[in-house]
Amino acid sequence: MMATTQSGSQRSMFRRMASFLRWRLVPVRKAGRLRFIGPDRLRSPVAGGKTAASTQVERTGHAEGPLMPAELIAATRAYYEPRIPAPEKIPPGRPHVNLAWAEDYNAGNPLLQWVFRADVIDAAIDYFSGRCRLDGINLLYSPARPGGALSESQFWHRDYDDSRSFHAITYLNDVLDEDAGPFVFVDKADTRRISGSPIIRRIDDPTFEAELGDGQIHRFYGEAGSTVFVDPAACYHYGSRCQRERMAVFLTFNSDMPYTKPDRAVTDNAQAILEGAVALRPDLDEKVLARLVGLG
Repeated sequence: MMATTQSGSQRSMFRRMASFLRWRLVPVRKAGRLRFIGPDRLRSPVAGGKTAASTQVERTGHAEGPLMPAELIAATRAYYEPRIPAPEKIPPGRPHVNLAWAEDYNAGNPLLQWVFRADVIDAAIDYFSGRCRLDGINLLYSPARPGGALSESQFWHRDYDDSRSFHAITYLNDVLDEDAGPFVFVDKADTRRISGSPIIRRIDDPTFEAELGDGQIHRFYGEAGSTVFVDPAACYHYGSRCQRERMAVFLTFNSDMPYTKPDRAVTDNAQAILEGAVALRPDLDEKVLARLVGLG
């Protein structure tokens, strides 16, 4: 029995070590791009600059996004609110639950309609000069956690899924004060004040504020439908410190040569997303849309 217990403990330790090496070491993350070795493939993403929003994100790391129409907010909430789990079904310490499922990837779904609106998707595509991959479509429900200990994305951090990324974050309810759990970030310039590390950092507030000095912290407040564009690879940020429940759409785009693979919900359902995209945006080049979901 003792040998079995030790063997189980060793396996658990090795799994934790492997997870740390894969997810917390910056050089290991960046090495993921090596799978794109080939003619004209292994290179850094090219900046865009045609849309005002992508130009602003390129310059500062963030920009104001479009307002989701009231009817689309209502349709999205009506579709997804029934999926909100009972409080006891949400593991303690988990800051949010994704309510978006693979079955949602069709042109009639309000979430996919938002993804492919011109003032959302065009800014993302332009940020990567057309060489863009859809990384994730998430509708995050954050439960109220009054006084709960921070975990995961509630600490200051940067994303390391690519050298540059594009978040489109849209609130589905009013987020007008700190208790509502705003998305919080610093811009590109102030991010450079924070000490670098070969290990992906999760930083508490006192440490972060000491390193930030007189840099500025931005809190994204807004009524339901408000959107912000942010490069989470270039800007330190945190979110979901909710004293009241919150629903928000998080769309993530990377280059077509990211460090890590897109969400499986995207890769496993690429054809369905492409068909929805073509139906919703017949004005866009289908080759660009195919590349967006990894089929081009």
